[in-house]
Amino acid sequence: MVSVLRLRPVPEAVRAADTMAAPDYVDGFSLLVPASGEVRTPEDWARAVFDDAPAALYQFVVIGWRVFLGLRLGPRPSPDCVIGWRLADRGEHWVRMEVGSAMLEAHIVFWLDQERLTFSTSVHYTRRRARLLWSALAPVHHQVVPMLLRSAARRAGGSSAAGNQ
Repeated sequence: MVSVLRLRPVPEAVRAADTMAAPDYVDGFSLLVPASGEVRTPEDWARAVFDDAPAALYQFVVIGWRVFLGLRLGPRPSPDCVIGWRLADRGEHWVRMEVGSAMLEAHIVFWLDQERLTFSTSVHYTRRRARLLWSALAPVHHQVVPMLLRSAARRAGGSSAAGNQ
């Protein structure tokens, strides 16, 4: 079985890859990357987690983002976007994706450190109602992100167990 660990707090190295100055919400999830012999970049993992997700889960995520959060997703497929999130910046061990709506800004950082993949989400509310909405949707997010990570890890070739970071 592929284990995903919820990180509290998100490691500082991962947070440093994000440019969001004052997030209202931050979380992180981590898993050990299966040994498959294939070298993947953080962007490769981002695409595997989202673009290669099972069709029903992919549709659930996209509909939730558009309908409930009003996210302004970019083109799909695109070399400049992953599941409609703009690839804003990258480093040797990370890639940062960004998207916004009328009520919030959101960033996702994929951080790949040796054999561990970390997925961090940061949200900044630009309208008061965003806090209420995200509070209602966060429990769904806490279920969906591990499902996406497990699915990508299984497709990458094996199961893994998460340890403390």
